[in-house]
Amino acid sequence: MKFFTLLQLCVSVILMCAVVNVASRYPKGHLEPLGQHQPAIGSVATIDVGKLGSLEFYRQYVRTNTPVLIKGALEGTTPVMEWTDQYLASKFGSEKVNVDNSKHEDRLKQSTEMQLRKFLSLYSTSKTKYLISTLTKNMQKEFQLPPALICEGFTSRLQDYVMWFSGGRTRSKLHYDNVENMYCQLGGTKEWFIVDPKDAKKHIVLDHKEGAFTGVDVTSVDMEKYPGMKDLPWRSAVLTRGDCLYMPLNWWHQVTSPPSRNLAINIWWAPILKEADDFLCSNHSKTAMLSDFEFNYGEWIRYNLGSFLNEQNNSVNFTTMHKNIVHEHTGEHVISETNFNLLDVNRDGLVDISELIALPAQTVHMATNYAEIGALNTNGASRTGDPGSEDDGQDED
Repeated sequence: MKFFTLLQLCVSVILMCAVVNVASRYPKGHLEPLGQHQPAIGSVATIDVGKLGSLEFYRQYVRTNTPVLIKGALEGTTPVMEWTDQYLASKFGSEKVNVDNSKHEDRLKQSTEMQLRKFLSLYSTSKTKYLISTLTKNMQKEFQLPPALICEGFTSRLQDYVMWFSGGRTRSKLHYDNVENMYCQLGGTKEWFIVDPKDAKKHIVLDHKEGAFTGVDVTSVDMEKYPGMKDLPWRSAVLTRGDCLYMPLNWWHQVTSPPSRNLAINIWWAPILKEADDFLCSNHSKTAMLSDFEFNYGEWIRYNLGSFLNEQNNSVNFTTMHKNIVHEHTGEHVISETNFNLLDVNRDGLVDISELIALPAQTVHMATNYAEIGALNTNGASRTGDPGSEDDGQDED
């Protein structure tokens, strides 16, 4: 009996040593959720809404590409105070919205269109339904633009207002956006994992250029496959009801919501090219509704084409532009010879940054076949493959 007890003890010790030895082979956070590898280096800057005017917001945060959490930015407004499920169903129930069929971001899955009333009847018990949809025109009439954005420098570049609505337990990919973002929490909380672009270049593998995200599994980070993640510096932010977070373009982030009703709206606007920093802020009204403004997609296109030109020494010929500028969803080469000539104002066979800046936003938008926000890729990458490898110089209509 004593022999078997001793044998069991020896086996247990050997197994424990083996487990310790295996564990020591991997860095902290291996096969654990994102953020477990090390504590956050801090939280993003936080400021009270009453202390931040729109010009100050632009100069201190937007121009310097610095994220900031604006506490109470929408406190007391109709969406924060009154947008209960009952209110939304009674006032906007017949509005059509797009609903994703996964709470864990999957860009290949198709969304489903349904009435808001139907979504409200099922979301709280659903494990998959996640409303991600442009805010309807009628709902825009009740949503105030955050005070920090009430400047024509922002409102002339608005791109989209997106509603994010679920019963919680949502999870995004680790990604970045090439557009400016103000994310406002109307109900529940959202937890943000945020990475400076400078740190991201050193540590994050951009293995999905077609969507500006990494393939890292945020629920179980594989440190062998993505070794740069083991010492990735990150910042945190927690949004509660009434807060807005400014997330600058190109800052990497991953967003998670706990298990409870969660409602947010984000506002996207186009960045300003450094060669055309003409930010204006002469309108100082205290309130404005989202419905007061129109989207100007040409400004987002201008910024992305301008960034591409900067990478190409500020001018580019037709062949290079045709090859690299594609529709991210379909793979279509959007710059035909006709479209190129819209941009090549002086007809010298090159499009340069000065021509791009001088053109009306509508013309710039037309030159990309009226591509919608988020659908233009300047790396030649798309969800259908990599059509940028083709170089036939022909339209793909």
